[in-house]
Amino acid sequence: SKAILPTNPVLPCPHCLPTSSSPRKCVDCGSSICSLCLIEGDTQTSQLPKRPSNTASVLSSSSRCLSCLKSKTSSLIDLVSSRLEDIETSLALVDQMESVLQESTLSHADKIANSLDSLKLKINQQIDEHKTRLLNDLEQRTQGKMEKLQQQRKQLERDQICLEDSVDFSRSFLSNPHSISS
Repeated sequence: SKAILPTNPVLPCPHCLPTSSSPRKCVDCGSSICSLCLIEGDTQTSQLPKRPSNTASVLSSSSRCLSCLKSKTSSLIDLVSSRLEDIETSLALVDQMESVLQESTLSHADKIANSLDSLKLKINQQIDEHKTRLLNDLEQRTQGKMEKLQQQRKQLERDQICLEDSVDFSRSFLSNPHSISS
């Protein structure tokens, strides 16, 4: 930070106390300024604008003259205004990006839901087809086993008839042994 440099004696501005001494120069523009009020000094002008009561306290901590401060403040305001415009533009872009992202998310969510619905339908169809195949296979196996059991039943029934005939013949032989020889 630059300091106020002492220069040749310059009369203080009429608003300052008569004890003001050590005229100073602004480190930015080099113009003479009063060391107490830091208002740009103009010893040639007898009429200076009346200084507000709080100006001295605000400006006394600065090493720059009022016109330089106004100029720098104006430049800073322009920079800040420009930055505010940039921020507003960026915020508008962020809003657009959020909207696009939300639309994209909804679109992808719909695609996922539709895809899963389609997948569910395909899986249910495959399950139904597999179930039908298994039931048909079970029915064919059951039918084949039933046919074998029926064949076995018929065979057992024939065997039973034969055995009954044999038992009946054997009993009749035992009860009447002479009837067979004749």
